[in-house]
Amino acid sequence: PQDKSLPEVPQPKSGALWGDERIYLIPIKENDKSPAVKWEVCLEEKYPRMMINLWYGNFAAVCGKESNNLVVVDIEDPEMYEYFFKDIPTCTVRTPSGGYHIHLFSQNVPGKEQKYLGYPINIYGEGSYALIPPSSINGVKYELVKDAGIMEVEDVLQMVNERLPERRQRAGIIEKLKEATDIP
Repeated sequence: PQDKSLPEVPQPKSGALWGDERIYLIPIKENDKSPAVKWEVCLEEKYPRMMINLWYGNFAAVCGKESNNLVVVDIEDPEMYEYFFKDIPTCTVRTPSGGYHIHLFSQNVPGKEQKYLGYPINIYGEGSYALIPPSSINGVKYELVKDAGIMEVEDVLQMVNERLPERRQRAGIIEKLKEATDIP
């Protein structure tokens, strides 16, 4: 008789994001950023971790209360990350575009914020999710660059604000970032 059980699939490794049961993971379509199951269904009923381990597409961590108040700070500009955020001792992922996802647990969880305060920073909070390793887009993988535990903060937006340059410096820094990245 032939064994028709599913083959054992090794669990993709992604440090704190895979090892922390407080993080709610969902399947994402291969080479995509869209959920493989309806987003509303993901929020109503947790996708079983065992099924995630068998998934061959991409993966995401759900942000907000479903994942112990996880918030992801998406620094789209590598130079901004290097200058203002690199020293944060928390789980950090390099994205396929060269930016960085900083993972934090925050007592105060914001919603999703695009271009926070005009900077190349997105905040993924309540009602959002962020892709994690070993996901990939067009063959370029999300890469774990800081395999640390996920740091807890009182207020993630306050922490980001304290690290950003003062408003009077902002225009000059943005111009330098634009020059460095050839953005008009």
